[in-house]
Amino acid sequence: MSLRRYRYQPLEECWFRILHLEPHRDRDAPIQCKLVTHPLLLDAQDATAPATPYEALSYTWGPSLENKRIELGGVQTPVTDNLHAALVHLRDPSTVRTMWVDALCINQNDLDERQRQVQAMALIYNNASRVIVWLGEADEWTEKAFGEIHRSANGKPASIIFGVVSLLRREWFRRVWASNHEIAAAQSILVKCGGSEMEGYTFATGLSIMNSNFAGWLDYEDKDYGPVCSTADLMRRTIFRPIDPVSKPSEFSLSVRPLGELLDLYRKREATQRHDKVYALLGMSSDASTSKTLLPDYKTPWADLLAKVAQTVLGDHVRLITTLSRGEVAVIRAKGRVAGRVTSVEDCAEGNDERAIRIKFRGSTSHTMCDRGRPIKRGDLICMLEGAAKPIIVRTGRYCLLLVASSVNVQVPEAALSASTPRDLLLWWDWGNTWTTHISFWFIYGVEKGRVPGYKQDDIARMMRCVEADEVCIRCRSPLLLSSICGY
Repeated sequence: MSLRRYRYQPLEECWFRILHLEPHRDRDAPIQCKLVTHPLLLDAQDATAPATPYEALSYTWGPSLENKRIELGGVQTPVTDNLHAALVHLRDPSTVRTMWVDALCINQNDLDERQRQVQAMALIYNNASRVIVWLGEADEWTEKAFGEIHRSANGKPASIIFGVVSLLRREWFRRVWASNHEIAAAQSILVKCGGSEMEGYTFATGLSIMNSNFAGWLDYEDKDYGPVCSTADLMRRTIFRPIDPVSKPSEFSLSVRPLGELLDLYRKREATQRHDKVYALLGMSSDASTSKTLLPDYKTPWADLLAKVAQTVLGDHVRLITTLSRGEVAVIRAKGRVAGRVTSVEDCAEGNDERAIRIKFRGSTSHTMCDRGRPIKRGDLICMLEGAAKPIIVRTGRYCLLLVASSVNVQVPEAALSASTPRDLLLWWDWGNTWTTHISFWFIYGVEKGRVPGYKQDDIARMMRCVEADEVCIRCRSPLLLSSICGY
């Protein structure tokens, strides 16, 4: 048998490869499979379905070491341990299983092909008869954890056991591709961990009820558990998701939310390549212009991509000054008005992940909006940036304004804008799980080293005093003499 690398044939535009996983009754037998090319749509005139039914695998690559081998088209091909385990569990004893697996169905060494296939990813997962979520091999707690989630979904008393917590800490829930884009596109979902499996809607419903019954134990602020709420919501929506079979791969979008809201929810998730924190969300965006301005291009430097994303989401007037903390924090210069303040954050009805955000604008006007999944807190400020279509929500730190929500669906009253003064603002956009104290450290370091052009520490302190003065004006419902607070 050959030991050479599998040689991919060039893939035509609007075509993709499907993996045929050969059957075997012996679990320990070598994995054998082949790749077959198919059009993404049946034909241009009557695009009703893909040519061949298939399932799509949602999983994590795991460590980059490819310790296992499979036979792909007669060629010994290295794969990661996690993918090998998934194929072993999914192999049928008597029937060929047709699947789409990104690591095998895309030529990972062909950058142009990768970029085209990334654009078509939402359509690939949407066309699949089912998306199989592979969480990894089972442990001693897995079976009981699945049992408790199933009991919760059926309205029976369930307990929060270590196994459930351990299950939700698996890497799949933290990956930007796996737990948002692929789930958002799915028409049907099967969650599988070793030999345990459950229908996706049941799995998500059980988690949501658990979260409600145990006082929000999947806390919005927790960097490990926070993503689970938004992922569970996407899973529950699969049964209501319409099929759009006539869209071209490059134009297909699931229209889940505006790009700004998607970034607020998912930008801190993990990705093998940082560009995927943006590209993985494009197929979910409801912004019609997004797909044209942010086409996947892995040759673009990360800082350049961040600058383009900032202008797309926050408005043409903002400018990316620099990145700190090894590219995890974007420093953005903007001009805007502090128009309101979050006065309360309360949970909505039982079993509902939404929260009621109450906002007080200048002039004592109040407004309540519903939000799901974003870490908005009492005391956060509502700002309207120049050139932006929607307001943002920021949080005051010691040296900076932390960007909490890059787009909120709230109409700012004209009176609130008229009563506020335009301010120069420095926004800090965290794309990792950087602690506020860590951001402050990088801020001071960056200013001292001249990495924040045009700004000194005194300039930043004066800007923060102005913002604090605006906050006092809103909270006290009366104008203040800003010169006494801001020093000018």
